[in-house]
Amino acid sequence: MPPASTTTALCRRQISSRRRTSAPRRRSPSPSPPPKRMKLLTEILQKAAYTVAEREDYGDVNCEQCRSGERSEELLLCDKCDKGFHMKCLRPIVVRVPIGSWICNKCSGDGQRRGYRRGR
Repeated sequence: MPPASTTTALCRRQISSRRRTSAPRRRSPSPSPPPKRMKLLTEILQKAAYTVAEREDYGDVNCEQCRSGERSEELLLCDKCDKGFHMKCLRPIVVRVPIGSWICNKCSGDGQRRGYRRGR
C-alpha cells in the first residue's frame, strides 16, 4: 500500500487536471407550471370595489331581564342574537366582562329547564 501522502498528492493532481470544456447542459423544462407571481397590494387596491361599512348603533339596547337600558357599561351583548343582558341580571351573575366572544344562555342551549327526579 502506498503511503498516504503519495495517494493524496495523486488525487489532487487528478482533480486539478479536470477542466470544464463546455457549459453544463440545461435541463429540459419541468412539467410543472411556472410559479405564480404574487400581486402587489397597490394592484389589489386599485381593482378592489369600494364599500361603505354600515355602523350598527347599539345605543338603544335594553336588558332582556330587567328591560332597563341604564348602566350601559354593565350590558353584555350576545354575539349570536345581539340581545343585551346586565351582568348582574344574569344567573349565575357575571363578575367581569368576558374576554373574547360571549353567548347568552338561550343561544348556548343552557337556558332550557331541566327536570329532576325525586329519590324514592
